[in-house]
Amino acid sequence: MAKKGQKFVKYSKEKRLQTVSKKINKGKSYKYLAEKYGMSCTSSVTLSYL
Repeated sequence: MAKKGQKFVKYSKEKRLQTVSKKINKGKSYKYLAEKYGMSCTSSVTLSYL
């Protein structure tokens, strides 16, 4: 559940595919991907499981 006042961020399909492919092909960490693409660590984890 979202916290009160929290905004949902929708990432483009291109950004999601880039994140997932870097994780799978190059074995980058979730923290690295989060910093590189400007998202939270939990968002990068969630995108990898979609």
